[in-house]
Amino acid sequence: MKKICVLLVAVLTGLGVVAQESTEKKESEAWHPYHRISILMANGHIPAMNASAGAFKNTIVPVWGFYYDYWFHPRWAVGLHNDLIIQQFKVAKEEGGAVVERVRPFSTSVTALYKATEHLIFTAGFGQEWEKSEHLRLYDLGVEYGWELPKDWELSINGKFEKKLTVYSTWLFGIGISKKIVGRSAASVQKKN
Repeated sequence: MKKICVLLVAVLTGLGVVAQESTEKKESEAWHPYHRISILMANGHIPAMNASAGAFKNTIVPVWGFYYDYWFHPRWAVGLHNDLIIQQFKVAKEEGGAVVERVRPFSTSVTALYKATEHLIFTAGFGQEWEKSEHLRLYDLGVEYGWELPKDWELSINGKFEKKLTVYSTWLFGIGISKKIVGRSAASVQKKN
């Protein structure tokens, strides 16, 4: 009886491995590199100076994000992520505490993306924020949770931390809409299947 149980477990385990290998093979054969363009509407949370009272408080500002990603692997992509804060605000520099006014700053970063699960993506990047008085270097870390929609569209919720070196940080929370753009050869293969 013991030999039959061991034999049964071995056979079932072997079948599971073969089935998993064929599923992974089908997924890799069907996948093709693609481009993704996204628009993000978010709120930026900034530790800013309250101009009227002279006290520090968090300021919430509207942010638009314009993102481009190139997915060269089922789990990896590189992108150019751009954020535009559409409001004026004041921040205190970390070094010295001098108050600096920022007027509609625009930031861009070169970003690496890792797709951890079917819906979850982690991002990390570095870049620069441009503003008329002072340009700042930055790095950012983010997370995105997305749902695929018909016709290569995607809806996502996003969280992102941007650190402007020696000046201030920003937390972004928003919702995005994305469009996948698949190459012609990959699109024709998908239509045949």
